[in-house]
Amino acid sequence: MRYKDNQLPFSELFLTYTKLVEDYTNRALTNPSDTLEAFSGVTSVLARFSGSGFISGLPEAILDLVLIWIPGGPGKRRSASESPSAAKFPSWAWASWQGGD
Repeated sequence: MRYKDNQLPFSELFLTYTKLVEDYTNRALTNPSDTLEAFSGVTSVLARFSGSGFISGLPEAILDLVLIWIPGGPGKRRSASESPSAAKFPSWAWASWQGGD
């Protein structure tokens, strides 16, 4: 599928992004910090194909849509001691939470 200037339309960015977040948050990794570090690679690729920057792991182009995320179950806030990169994520970002699958 080709898009103008090789950029994803907003609807496809939303679907792709939400599926990737769901996949990454459901992984059981040995080191909790691996999820956030691995997802930063995903955001760099999505940024290139969407023309959108990211704020705390959320795409700016569809920020209004992705801010209304709902966890799939109970979760707990990631702590900086478990994952040093977690300290940079605000509570409204999915990346600052663990569990909820």
